Amino acid sequence: MSGKRVEGVTGLERWRYGLIVRACAWLTAACCLVMLCGSFPAAAAAEISHGYTVTNNVFFLESGVQVIGYVPEEMAAETEGLLRSDALETYAWAGYDEAYHRREPLNEVVLPSSLQVIGECAFVEIHADRLRWPEQINRVMDRALLDSYLEEITFHAGVTEYSQYSFCGCEGTRAFIVEEGNPALKAVDGVLYTADGKTLLRYPPQKAGGHFDVPAGVEWIADYAFDGCGELHSISLPMGVKSIGWSAFGECIQLRSVAVPLTLREIQPYAFSDCINLSAIQLPQGVQVVCDPEIVAERNQWEGEEWRPEEYVFFNTPKLKDYPDWDWHKMLEANSSASDSPDEVGPALDYQEIWPVIPAILNPENARDLVKIYAEANEESKVLGSFACGSTVEVAGWKEGWYLVWWRRDCDEGAPEGWVREEDLLLCPSGEPLFQIASIRLKNSSVEYLNNGLCVLPYSQPKGRLDEDTPVYFHSLDGQWVTATYHHNEWGYGIIYFYPSDLLYTRLYTGDDLRFGMVISDDARDRLNLRAKPDRGSESIGKYFSGTQVEILAEQGDWYKVRVDFQEGWMMKEYVREVPQEEPASNR
Repeated sequence: MSGKRVEGVTGLERWRYGLIVRACAWLTAACCLVMLCGSFPAAAAAEISHGYTVTNNVFFLESGVQVIGYVPEEMAAETEGLLRSDALETYAWAGYDEAYHRREPLNEVVLPSSLQVIGECAFVEIHADRLRWPEQINRVMDRALLDSYLEEITFHAGVTEYSQYSFCGCEGTRAFIVEEGNPALKAVDGVLYTADGKTLLRYPPQKAGGHFDVPAGVEWIADYAFDGCGELHSISLPMGVKSIGWSAFGECIQLRSVAVPLTLREIQPYAFSDCINLSAIQLPQGVQVVCDPEIVAERNQWEGEEWRPEEYVFFNTPKLKDYPDWDWHKMLEANSSASDSPDEVGPALDYQEIWPVIPAILNPENARDLVKIYAEANEESKVLGSFACGSTVEVAGWKEGWYLVWWRRDCDEGAPEGWVREEDLLLCPSGEPLFQIASIRLKNSSVEYLNNGLCVLPYSQPKGRLDEDTPVYFHSLDGQWVTATYHHNEWGYGIIYFYPSDLLYTRLYTGDDLRFGMVISDDARDRLNLRAKPDRGSESIGKYFSGTQVEILAEQGDWYKVRVDFQEGWMMKEYVREVPQEEPASNR
């Protein structure tokens, strides 16, 4: 991790600090201030000032002030005699009228050049559009931003010191900005990272958008990184992520789905606590819950009963019941390095194996480009083949920037393997579908099938054809292939594969008024745009292959308004086929 991260807290302090952070979110600001005043008193000899002015809705703290917020006891000597101000606190509470309605947010908070220390809870209940960290201060102290409502926070190039608690609790923030040249921090699209991009430090809780793709290259999700981000519905973590920190997704109350990579090795307590709508997450085998035994002992003594590891990770979450077999003793013995030696003896691999393999689709930025599969994980190695967008393969391994894939050319060949660039592949792990397919039938008499759903396109494998009225039965939908079974008079039951566009569907009867559909294209390379508005010139907010399920919310002219991947947008009706419910049992 780049920069100087302030360390020195024990596991027990870490747990206690976590409790303080969570308690502050539940208590009123008044209770929070009372508690913190008692826990972190200012130096006794410091003079207190209330001076400030507000001009054109900009807050100016008086010149000469040297300390704001609360400082811990160990800093008492450092701050003794310095001029301390609680003007921000005074202003914040003056903002309430008798009906507890708050005045309009400030445009900006301006701090004087005399300031030397920004302590804990310095901006509690302050509502402002902008705050720029003072040039002379290079440290963000623990909980300095707790319960603040600062929409945009700018850090200058000299801010290099922080801790795991520095960025938690900034409830009103929409964007972080880091000025060029900072050796410790950077901001991308408002999200705060370490300068090397390997650690995601903080996602702004008020950032617009219901879905977030954590960028490639991130390896660590820091403590409290997404804590309190109540607008996020889904998050995708890239291959390469190794660790999820303490309360990293705590209180993400709208979070329903998290895509977790197979590279994840450790997870801290309370990582998904109070995610009360979380329904889709699957942790890979071998993940360790990293929990200090001192914390476990005190927590159990406090609660009067023994807590299982999943109760720490998924506290107050529906997924709690899904992990009954995690090893309690392994949790106690786990450490943050998670560097267990493999049980099997064999040649060392320079990549991460993936088993069972995952279906995937070759998916270059330009859908008409061919995707090259290489013998080694570099573009200087031999090219084993060039395949069309939409080709289906299986992913068997990963290393930074590359996937190891298997494919087949025809039924008689084995499964050759090679390497594909990460950006040219779309993983299709099995997940919760929007609706369950009840029945399928051939669209017409010209429909052809394949015996191998992993054949690449264009494929040389012979195709077969069934009579139009031959019964076929739905098995699964993986990537660009519908797997079906049928009965052959000579062979018995067999498995065959279709394109989604070759079949007609019904969905299981649910007795509701919801409408669902499926993206349908006759060309497997085609991807359908999800538009922000019902206009072909509108911004594309996603591209989806044939077979993608959508919920139909409304229609306007030639467009459907749909929900897909927790996003809402518009798709052309021409390429979305509505899937009706099967007839209710009483009508058959």
